[in-house]
Amino acid sequence: MSTATESVRAGRHTLQVRNAGKELFDEGGVTKRELIEHYRRVAPAILPHIRERPLALHRFPDGIGPDSGKDGFFQKQRPEHAPDWVRGVRVERRQGGSLTMVVCDDTATLLWLADQAVITLHPWLSRVGDLRRPDRMIFDLDPPGDDFARCAGPPGMSGRSWRSCGSRATS
Repeated sequence: MSTATESVRAGRHTLQVRNAGKELFDEGGVTKRELIEHYRRVAPAILPHIRERPLALHRFPDGIGPDSGKDGFFQKQRPEHAPDWVRGVRVERRQGGSLTMVVCDDTATLLWLADQAVITLHPWLSRVGDLRRPDRMIFDLDPPGDDFARCAGPPGMSGRSWRSCGSRATS
């Protein structure tokens, strides 16, 4: 594993990636550098779904894999060490107080999240401009075991049902 720092340019920003050769997906698996390049390639597809939304971040700084025994952790608070250009939004907590969550509006922020070993992004269902009014509903159909064929019909059926009510459905 390389401990050197590499510079990665994204738009107007340059991020300093530490340990770019670190394997994140078990030994011999995807490195942090490869995750960053993957996020760069898929940014045009991901960003429309997370832009303007606070994110809960599922981080795996010690790697992820069935044999790793590492579950990672969730982080909601925007880290203090985040670059100034990583946007945050203040969110009031039900139990009182507030926290500032990351908002990912651009490729540079997405690549920075990859550098932080964020494997899974969990966007809010509402946008920064109106946090108390969700504009999205998600049905997460998880079949038991590996029986994904069982879920092939319901998404299509639910999409047709929502469209018949005048809603826009995507899958």
